[in-house]
Amino acid sequence: MDPTSILVSSLLAGAAESVGKQLADAAGQTVVGAIAGSELAPALPQDLKQSNRYLEALRSSWQQVEQERELGRQTLELLRDWQKNHIEGKLQEFQAIFDRENLASILSRDESQKILIESQSKHRFLVLVAPPKVTKTCPESFQEDLVMELPEEVKDFLDEHYPLEGNDLCPVQCYSGYYKRAIEDAEVPQTHRILSVVPAAVIYSKISNNTVYFRMGLWTVASSDAAISPNPVKLNWNWRGDGLERLLSDGKDQEAAYYTIQEAIIRVQQLLAALAADWYYLNINPAYTPKLLELEDALKSPLGSELRQIQQQQQRKLLQERKEAERKEVERKKLTGTTGIDYTHLRDFLAAEDWEKADRETANKMLQVMSRIKEGYLRVEDIDNFPCEDLRIIDRLWVKYSDGRFGFSIQTSIYRKLGGTRESDEKIWEAFGDRVGWRTKEGQWKPRKNITYEKTSQKGHLPLFQDPLSLFWGQKELLVRMGVETAIGVAATVLSGPMGALVRATVVSAATAKAAAVRAAKQKAAAALFSRQDFQCLGFCRIYICGR
Repeated sequence: MDPTSILVSSLLAGAAESVGKQLADAAGQTVVGAIAGSELAPALPQDLKQSNRYLEALRSSWQQVEQERELGRQTLELLRDWQKNHIEGKLQEFQAIFDRENLASILSRDESQKILIESQSKHRFLVLVAPPKVTKTCPESFQEDLVMELPEEVKDFLDEHYPLEGNDLCPVQCYSGYYKRAIEDAEVPQTHRILSVVPAAVIYSKISNNTVYFRMGLWTVASSDAAISPNPVKLNWNWRGDGLERLLSDGKDQEAAYYTIQEAIIRVQQLLAALAADWYYLNINPAYTPKLLELEDALKSPLGSELRQIQQQQQRKLLQERKEAERKEVERKKLTGTTGIDYTHLRDFLAAEDWEKADRETANKMLQVMSRIKEGYLRVEDIDNFPCEDLRIIDRLWVKYSDGRFGFSIQTSIYRKLGGTRESDEKIWEAFGDRVGWRTKEGQWKPRKNITYEKTSQKGHLPLFQDPLSLFWGQKELLVRMGVETAIGVAATVLSGPMGALVRATVVSAATAKAAAVRAAKQKAAAALFSRQDFQCLGFCRIYICGR
């Protein structure tokens, strides 16, 4: 093993575990979350991981022969789109942040703006290398050669092993001239505030007469603004006592020993940058294989052990998440009708026992199924063609989350027990209204504001849909085909029957003459539809035709 590798291996052997834990801390993540693998892809934003596109990427990558490449490619596309939206806001406040943080003396304004703009079209991990701060008590070669060479050597290393172009797994872009001078810990958060929407590592260091202070700031797009401020990755090396004296005792002359020390300092910086890149990509793509593991034998670096631990734990979590994604997909399909309408929100409202929102969502979805949102009502032909699968989904959800109290089939059962058939019978309909709680004790039909949206309401009380004065004309026919009529149907029935006075009285009480005229027009149209006795009874109970 060459002298440089011996020094680096000795330095990192005792620090690998500490550096691995500090990486998670620096990115604003808990050690448990990022190292112990309790969370899949912890460097991804939560809203991205919960998106349908990400879940589909997990599922689809399961079918791919090259799982690592496919999941990585799709994840980078998702991150690019996520960044594009967030960078727009950052660019709008860019100048204000730049001026407020007094960044002109530290870093390049034009380069910063360019980074943000380019990140809208391509996701990459940034490595920003600052020149080391070298005290005057250090050897002259440190003060001249090392300050100039270190940033360029780190960049060349990353360009070779983590190229930006043609790399759809772990693109890295390294900037060796981004900082105008050596930086301190406090200046890393300032950089973060200007580039927080682009994941990055900042490599910087300070070299005194005896010690090298290696430092690395790190953030991901999932990091909070405050996360990195007190938490740079820290690694210290007594280069004189643990390096120079060993080399001199092995027979090297002082000039050669200094040169070896310089190479070791550069190598450590290269390895820290590579570790940060691998750590980041492993924490957004659990199927990723770290590049540093491939280089480990050549570089003689013990840092790979931490990456292997994360890799193994993330891959176990990936398997679990893929199974969960498959389960969710099965559940989603159960909530998607033949028309492609997704009933997830209806399920969520019902699960939360938000009965009023569920009621309105049911009405909206039924209109959406038949492409009648704009019109706001269903026609006879819509009712005839309402798809059974969608009807079954809606009914199953209501029955399940109400513990059998609400739903079309529940209402159907009540209606039939009262003697209701496809034939219209006003007395049976009134009895039904009494049974499900839609009428007062005085026999008046309740307005919507008096409907009780509670699980303790009478059996069959819901779904109710809309207020009688904003009903879907023709809704009653749909519900008769389900075997039940709701308050929507009540309003439709009374328009051509003796109870029409109820609607007329309500219309008179409307706030403005214009509103009354609109409602009167609807009444007239509905009366024409409902003038035929057989309108409500064109078919058998649809809920039974469709089945549960």
